[in-house]
Amino acid sequence: SYADYFVKFVQAYKQKNIDIYAVALQNEPKFEPTDYPGMAMTPSEQVRLAEKIGQKFIANDISSKIIAYEHNWDDANYPIAVLNDAVANSYVSGSSFHCYGGNVSAQTAVHDAHQDKGIYFTECTESGTANFAGDFAWAVKNLVIGTTRNWAKTVVEWNIALGNYHGPKTAGGCGDCRGLVTVSWETGEVTKEPAYYALGHLSKFVQPGAHRIYSDNEN
Repeated sequence: SYADYFVKFVQAYKQKNIDIYAVALQNEPKFEPTDYPGMAMTPSEQVRLAEKIGQKFIANDISSKIIAYEHNWDDANYPIAVLNDAVANSYVSGSSFHCYGGNVSAQTAVHDAHQDKGIYFTECTESGTANFAGDFAWAVKNLVIGTTRNWAKTVVEWNIALGNYHGPKTAGGCGDCRGLVTVSWETGEVTKEPAYYALGHLSKFVQPGAHRIYSDNEN
């Protein structure tokens, strides 16, 4: 039933002429939130779900990629366990990561274990009052440089735009997160946050299909 839901999700967007590039099997599967929707999912459960979705995508002529894990850098063994399963491996295109725990080098550990599979960085957000110099430097080092140096095909921040009251969003979760831009509910004024400028270093100059040139200097 859950795999059918993924099929219907992709098909519904297709009806609006929006192609879904990829779906993650579960957002943050190692975390069971108490105040917003979420669900724990073990590696073995992801293996089973990947098989079901993969079969149904093929049966319905859906080319959207299937991505495992979708959680923090602090557990490289989870995505490796999913990719170690031969059946799941045949359907899964790679694994995705968030920034809220561990070190970005975990992406390389997963890549080294399964070099034919993609690495995707899909979520990070800053919270609290902006410290422009510190937030900007961290994002450039860890997200713009760090994720791509560790094989990431994508660099995505959450959220694109939030209001000055840190919403709209589902109730619960982060109460002081900042987007790439903050929009004042009262005036409509747009404030560009540090992450906006950090991603600008990448998105302004890097064209689709570009390749990163190897380097080992962190500065």
